[in-house]
Amino acid sequence: MTPILLPTRLYPSSLLVSATVYNVATSSLKHPFVYSKDDGDLILASSGTLRDSAMVNYVMLFVTECVSIMCTSTSQACVLDGENNKKIMEVNYMSQCVATFTRLYFYRGDARDNNLGSKHGGALQIYDSEIIISDCKFAYNRADKGGAIYLTQGRLWLFGNNFYYTYSGTNTNSADTIGDDGYREGGTWIMSNQCPAGYQGPATQGHDIDITGSILGDSTAEGDYQYNWDCPSVCASGKYSTAGATDGCTSCAQGKYLTYATSSLNHDSEDDCISCTAGKYSASTVSAECIACQGGTYAESNAVSSSCFPCPVGKHIPDTPSYAYTMFHDSEADCISCTAGRYAPGSGMSACAECGAGRFSEFPENDSEGDCLLCAVGTSSSVAVRTSPCAGCSVGKFAPNQGKISCENCITGTKAVPAAGSATHCVSCPAGSYSGSVGSTSCAICDNGYYASDEGSTHCSMCPAGKSGDANLQGCTVCAAGTFSGAAAASCTACDGDGEFSVTSDAGSSYCSVAGAGKKPLSGRNGVENCAAGKFSEGGATTCVNCAAGKYSSAGSSYCTASNGYAQHLTGAASCNYCGLGKFADVSTNTCEECPASKYSTGGGSSCTNCESGKISASAAQSTCAFCDAGQVPNAGSTDCVTCTAGKMSNIGGE
Repeated sequence: MTPILLPTRLYPSSLLVSATVYNVATSSLKHPFVYSKDDGDLILASSGTLRDSAMVNYVMLFVTECVSIMCTSTSQACVLDGENNKKIMEVNYMSQCVATFTRLYFYRGDARDNNLGSKHGGALQIYDSEIIISDCKFAYNRADKGGAIYLTQGRLWLFGNNFYYTYSGTNTNSADTIGDDGYREGGTWIMSNQCPAGYQGPATQGHDIDITGSILGDSTAEGDYQYNWDCPSVCASGKYSTAGATDGCTSCAQGKYLTYATSSLNHDSEDDCISCTAGKYSASTVSAECIACQGGTYAESNAVSSSCFPCPVGKHIPDTPSYAYTMFHDSEADCISCTAGRYAPGSGMSACAECGAGRFSEFPENDSEGDCLLCAVGTSSSVAVRTSPCAGCSVGKFAPNQGKISCENCITGTKAVPAAGSATHCVSCPAGSYSGSVGSTSCAICDNGYYASDEGSTHCSMCPAGKSGDANLQGCTVCAAGTFSGAAAASCTACDGDGEFSVTSDAGSSYCSVAGAGKKPLSGRNGVENCAAGKFSEGGATTCVNCAAGKYSSAGSSYCTASNGYAQHLTGAASCNYCGLGKFADVSTNTCEECPASKYSTGGGSSCTNCESGKISASAAQSTCAFCDAGQVPNAGSTDCVTCTAGKMSNIGGE
């Protein structure tokens, strides 16, 4: 069939817009119908059913004005129910304009019992009018001729309608004489293969319908079945079509959307494509709805948004339920500056990154991690999102580098500098001092008798016995000869007790020795020496004692010796003098004395010997006594010989 162009005016320009509602008490146009007098449009505002009529007994709607009747419901058709006893509609004398009927359900119209008028066209009778019928359904309508539609004069376009058949293929519309679905007695009947606005094209050949009479461009005899042109379906979401479309539906532009509806009214013009509201976007050309901008993005209210704009660096919009509303995504002003302690390094951020531990920022709108300043030397921060300078290290701790998460304890052997806090480094304790615990702020001085020879000492060492701590506490000094020390001695002690001394060694002396018998300490107490001859020591003495007069000693003697026949009047004598012939050792004077007359000594004695009987010693220092001559005898003192008295005699020897 040759395509036939449709009239330019398919629908009125203002269906529900600025319509003045006119209610007539006697009108059969009950709810949900609304009548607009402005341009003669009669529209069905929502789904529902219209029944009975008080205006004309045999017909529900008698139309003599230029009208368009359509159902605006997006979910179901609007029903015109004849209840099997009334013709549904007559349209007369409307050749001056084109009436349109869209998405109506002509149901149970019956003209057979009409005693006041035509019994033709159970659903619709047309006389001297031009009408376009699209996307309508005709079912269970009855008449003498043209069970559903009867055309006597005028022009009728049919496309995309459903003349309902049962699943078994039985037509539900019926005529007693001719044309179950329709009968053309006069006028022009056009079966169009052009889809109406809002439908996908091209139209396809549908099932045969029983329409009797010549069809435009077809000379088929009456009584034959004709095929109806069906349009596949209403345009899908995000698409629309204008009347007569043959190449499918047109996609809405990016930034717009069109929600799918079963009604072609929602898909019949580019104007049905709705611009995304602020805060939403449509990236596809077939969007059924706009997508809300996600966290970190926005869409301005005055722009067709095919995408959302990212928030600039340093700002964000949270991607949280409380910020899911479009009101938080409809302007760049909705982008929130990162607060102090956070930063947004890129555009389109849904959350600001945290300044990590070891960093801080005092100001907002940070756009890089570099805006998070590193903690200064001597400070640290273990928490993220710090908005003030990092805290100084506590006493005894230090932070040698920037960006420290925590301060470190100064190790043993060191101290923090400065000691009052915010230490930047630790220094080793100098020699002579130490630090025995971590986190020290000062070094302790070694006690006397202890030492720390190296820097960074963790303790002081004890000077061993025989040594003493030096003045700078950095070592120990060996005790000099004549001194000693025990362990941990601050100084060495002089050996000054009786007979005490000490000698020099690398290890020093841990005690004093005592001089033995016959010996005495040297003057420096740094050794011992023998007592000199003529002196002695019994041991443990500091000095040697002179031998008493009459005694002597050799060197190193522990006592002095006295000898018979020897005499020494001096003390400290190394020897005694030998009392020789005629002498004796006088113990009272410790000298050698001459034997007196009448006595003698052969030497080496402590006394003189009296001369034997008959002998004399006439003088001192005699080593022998002499006999008296004959006739003489010793006197009473044996010091001289005297002549025998008269009458007496003597031999030699005084006998």
